[in-house]
Amino acid sequence: MMQVTNTVECLKLFSLNLFSKVQIKEKQFNFYIWRKNHIIMKLNFSIILLFLVFLNLSAQGNRFTYEYQFRIDSTKTDSLKKEFVNLDIFPTKSYFYGQAKFASDSIANNSIIEQRKSTPNSISYSSTTDEWNISYLIEKSYPSFKTTWFTNIEQTNMIVEETPVIKWNILPETQKIENYNC
Repeated sequence: MMQVTNTVECLKLFSLNLFSKVQIKEKQFNFYIWRKNHIIMKLNFSIILLFLVFLNLSAQGNRFTYEYQFRIDSTKTDSLKKEFVNLDIFPTKSYFYGQAKFASDSIANNSIIEQRKSTPNSISYSSTTDEWNISYLIEKSYPSFKTTWFTNIEQTNMIVEETPVIKWNILPETQKIENYNC
């Protein structure tokens, strides 16, 4: 039986169909190639995983909660109402909505799901609209600043879209505000 000490001899014998009679002593070399490919594969997987994590983190938004104060009737000065609202900001859109309505909708959806499980043919829906005054949702798209209002007026769902056209008129005047020239 022949013994092969390097890859070139192995390839020559393989091309001559003498490979079956050859005893290969290159297990260490083959292990090195396998190990190198394994490390490259792990590195590629790690880079892809890191990229996906970064992509997921960069798509996260911010939520701001405000206490919104308003008067339903402007002639009555003592009719001040307060409600918490959420402003969710994402890279391409933002949403403004009442926190109580959002919680009420979530509770109603969970109630409907539970009723479907117990009695699929009979669902009773009770709304708690007395708790919230802000019944609309405002969606703003960036960078076009297209604003969409979603509201409900007397059992009719309404969608109002508005795309403002901003025209800037920059004048040559300057003004000093505090220590800054503007």
